[in-house]
Amino acid sequence: MAPLPRLGVGLGYRAPLRADILRHVKDLDFLEVIADAFFREEPMLRALRSMTPCVPHALALSVGSEVRLDYLERVARVVEVTDPPWFTDHLAFTQEGDVPIGHLAPVPHTEESLRVVVDNVRKVMRRIQRPFGLENITMPFYWPGSTLDEATFLQEVVKQTGCLLLLDLENVRVNAENHGRVARDFLDRLPLERVVQVHLAGGVHAEGLHHDTHSAPVSQETWDLLEYLCDVAPPAGVLIERDAGFPPFADLLGEVRHARSILEGAAA
Repeated sequence: MAPLPRLGVGLGYRAPLRADILRHVKDLDFLEVIADAFFREEPMLRALRSMTPCVPHALALSVGSEVRLDYLERVARVVEVTDPPWFTDHLAFTQEGDVPIGHLAPVPHTEESLRVVVDNVRKVMRRIQRPFGLENITMPFYWPGSTLDEATFLQEVVKQTGCLLLLDLENVRVNAENHGRVARDFLDRLPLERVVQVHLAGGVHAEGLHHDTHSAPVSQETWDLLEYLCDVAPPAGVLIERDAGFPPFADLLGEVRHARSILEGAAA
């Protein structure tokens, strides 16, 4: 695979942020666009792409169960319009048979599940001839009967398919906190050279658990994980995610600048 461009630091495009993003687009290195939000909004997608690089992030390829061909074709069209250096989705399943389940569900970490994921990732990569990254999700539970741990499962998916990783550091932190693990130990077991992009977000602590809600500032613990990662393998792109609890846009730009200083410091 040819070296990927270093995009820098961007922001997730969300409709409530549209006016501010358009006003400050030159302060952002790229935008991540939710592919599903633009299936019927191609003119807006083209307009955004004319201003800055756009990286599609799909929500429902469901590589953990079965990839729907109609959905895959819609994602392929978004990728065609945006002409990105890579595109991404989640290591999860979002449907069982014809029934959508309405959220990102963790896959069992078994050899059988691994075969399903590998076959589906290969299907996606055959159809869309662009580097494809899978995002680690939060794990509210680990399936009983799993025979592989999460890090080993991710290693095998990457090894057997050649895909990339979209490393959500907030999800790493949340899983570590909720399951009594050490986040840096988890990172050390991943093929970090395959991390193409990072997600940074903030969440809440409620009812004894940490939740990745994308509704709060990035925590210091997650910033520390970014510094740790960048010392080892600086990613090609870092993204600030916010889906709710939108602050003044200046605060989001401050997080973008902080992430940029970490990324550029590692490069220096």
